[in-house]
Parts: sequence; structure tokens; C-alpha cells
Amino acid sequence: EAGSAEEVIGVMAHETGHIAGGHLIRLRGTVQSASTQAILTTLLGIAAAIGTGRGDIGAAVISGGQEIANRSILSFSRAQEASADAAGMSFLTASGQSAHGFLRFMERLGEQDLLPANRQVEYARTHPLTRNRVQAIRAYVSQHGTEEIKVSPEMAERFARMQAKLRAYLFPRIAFQRFPASDQSVTAQYARAVALWRTDDISGALKALDRLITEEPENPYFHELMGQIYFESGKIDEAVTAYAKAADILPDAALLQTSYAQALIAKDDKPSLELARDRLQLAVRQEPNSPFSHRLLARAYGGLGLEG
Repeated sequence: EAGSAEEVIGVMAHETGHIAGGHLIRLRGTVQSASTQAILTTLLGIAAAIGTGRGDIGAAVISGGQEIANRSILSFSRAQEASADAAGMSFLTASGQSAHGFLRFMERLGEQDLLPANRQVEYARTHPLTRNRVQAIRAYVSQHGTEEIKVSPEMAERFARMQAKLRAYLFPRIAFQRFPASDQSVTAQYARAVALWRTDDISGALKALDRLITEEPENPYFHELMGQIYFESGKIDEAVTAYAKAADILPDAALLQTSYAQALIAKDDKPSLELARDRLQLAVRQEPNSPFSHRLLARAYGGLGLEG
């Protein structure tokens, strides 16, 4: 897992390098070519086995063809990764950031090579790592200044909260140990609120969120989580109130508008459906490729007796 916001930014820059290089489209062509090669060698292997009467010869031909195909894909993938590394680091430099975080992430990822495949993190399995890649990143960092450019304290705090929320959501019982009650930081309180919710202590989670909202009344994500808890508990009116606050604080967040609209649709009265329609129209303008938002918008239209 990433240890800092700088590491996440580095990984995002790398993935942007893949997009800029059109690697996904080119990979499809390589896979198709390798698949054709594997099919041909399989047919040759079958023919060899029939012609010689020896199954071991046919199996050897088939196995060799598959190995060549696999090496072709792996070679192409490694070239793509190196290209995405270079592009990502140039993006970081151009945007006034440094590649130190990316280097730290890749160095830690390199440790995954020592583990069996079934114990490696998904990112390590899908992103071939070589010593040359890490050396190239290290050389780039050395050439472009030795001082790391840190994110702002506000960004670092947002990352800490995001990470704490995710950990508490996935591993709530571990979160109680990692963020004990003695830790009264907002990040720790947020993690405990999520962990309480995930362990079905709804009352405790809502009380924790009340304290957080008292401390930061204009934080949309605290109101959003409260809305989600109320909605999943069947308390629709309370959910609408909480989601409305979150959506009003952050009107450009399509996800908040969609969640608010979902709660409004659950009320199933004309004023709520009309408001849900308006919020969903805003959401689909912001996120036009969201199937869920479009489906909810269709439900709102249907509830109002309109075609949409």
C-alpha cells in the first residue's frame, strides 16, 4: 500500500503515462498476435504428434510455442512499464512535483519480487518490475534535484483521512487497534466512526460522526457518511437531511448529488422526485458515463410519469 500522498501521485502519474502512450490499445494487438502464434504452434504440435506417432514431440512443440507467446507479451509489457515510468516522471516534473514518492513506492514494490506470486500485491503482479526500472527512476530523481517536493499539509491530511477510512472499512477490528480511543485526532475519530458502522454499532457510529461534525461542520464527507448510515438503516428522512447538507457543501461532486437523489427517490413523493430529477441532471452533466446516475434518473422520470 502507498505510504504517502506523494506515492499515490507518483502511481497516478505512471498510469497517466500508460494512457498517454496508448498502451492498452497496443497491448490488445500484441495479445492477439501472441494468441495466433500459440494457436499455430498448437496445430503444428498436433500434426507432429500424429506424423511421428510420438505425443512427447507434439507436447514439446506446443509448450515451446506457448512459452514464446508468453515471452512476447512479457517483453512488450516491460517496455510499456518503462515508457510509462518515463512519461509519468516527466509529468511530475512539468507540474512542479518530484518523483521521490514514486521511487519509494517502486523500491517497496521491488520487495514483492521475493515473495511467492500468491502473496504478492495485485499491483506487483500486474506491473512487471525489473531492477533496471528502479535504477532508471533513481537516476531520474538524482538528475532532477535531490530535494523532495512535498504536498501541502492540507493534502497530506486528506490523504491520511482517506487511508484511515479505507482501512477501517476493510478491516474494522484492526482499525480499533490502530486508532485507539486515546487518539482524539480527526483522522482517528473518522476511522473509528467507520469501524463502528462496519461492526454494526450504528448508534456509536452516529455519535462519533456528531462529534466530528461539531468539530468540522462544513466537511461534506462527514455528512455523506451519516447519510449513508441512515439510508442503509432505513431512516430515509434523516438520510435526506444529511445528504442534502453534503451535496450543498460540495455541489460539483457528482457522487454526492447521486447519493442525495437516491435518498430522495426513496421518499417517493412528487416534490422529492422533482428535486431528485434536478440533482441527477446535474450529476450526469458532471459524470456523463455513470450508469447508476442514469438509472436513477430514469426512475425519477418514471416516478413523475415522464419519459426520459
